[in-house]
Amino acid sequence: MNKIKECGLTFAKIAGYLQSPVLLIVRLAWGWEMFVAGKAHLGNISGFAEFLTELHVPMPTFSAYMAGGTEMIGGLLLMAGLFSRLAAIPVAFNFLVAILTAGRENVEKVFHQNPSHII
Repeated sequence: MNKIKECGLTFAKIAGYLQSPVLLIVRLAWGWEMFVAGKAHLGNISGFAEFLTELHVPMPTFSAYMAGGTEMIGGLLLMAGLFSRLAAIPVAFNFLVAILTAGRENVEKVFHQNPSHII
C-alpha cells in the first residue's frame, strides 16, 4: 500500500511542476487561434458583415468590427497573459453571440432532442 501512496505523491509532484507550462501552452494556442480568427474577420470586413446580415445580426458592419476587434485584442491579451480575466468578459459575450447566431441550429438540436433514443 505504501508503494501506491508513494506513486500517487510522486505523480502529484510532477503534475504540479507541469501545471504552469501546460497552462502557458493552452493560453498561447487559444490566444493565437482567436487572434488569427479576428484578423481574418477584419481582413474581409465586407464579407463578414454580409454573413452577419444573413444571420439577421443588427448593425452588421459595426458588429463585424466589434467581433473581429474583440477576437484580435482578446487573443493578444490572452497570449501575453495581460488582463486575461477582464478580457474574458467581452470575449465570452462575443462567442455567446456567435453560438446563438451562427450555431443556432446546433443549439436547437441539443435542446429539442427526443430523450427516449438516448437510453
